[in-house]
Amino acid sequence: MFQSASSNRRFGAHVAVMLRQFARLAFALGVIGCAKSAPTAASVPPANLAGSWTGGLFATASGTGALRLTLTQQLLSLLPPGKGYEVDLRGTWSTSFPNPANDDSGTVSGSAWSASVGVELTLTDSGGCAFALTGTRTGVPAMSGSFRTKSCAVADSGTFGVSKE
Repeated sequence: MFQSASSNRRFGAHVAVMLRQFARLAFALGVIGCAKSAPTAASVPPANLAGSWTGGLFATASGTGALRLTLTQQLLSLLPPGKGYEVDLRGTWSTSFPNPANDDSGTVSGSAWSASVGVELTLTDSGGCAFALTGTRTGVPAMSGSFRTKSCAVADSGTFGVSKE
């Protein structure tokens, strides 16, 4: 069978249209596939925790007092990509109590992920004594939780609540 030149051109044009449609479909599926791997609400960066936080605490050894945290943060992306974020926290802290002999201060180091915060409060003149503080953000401007001593001559524990200034 003999095909005319115009038949061959129509067939070639038809193949070209099919290839363009296939390419568009492949591109659309690729875009949809990429959209499925986009970060979810759980993997978005946590709220900014940098700044001054003030509030109260209750310590079994010292009673009721005031707590001040001054924090800086660095956002760390978890691997593999798309698995979420963690915030590296650093800064200073201080407490004040009715009995000034119970006042303390020092440095903060720790991290935050999702709504949880975990930091270690090291005393300025610690001799190895530190407080492990674990909290939950109860809103963008507030967090609360508990603490306990680590490697201290006197065991202590308690609760705290702070708000961002």
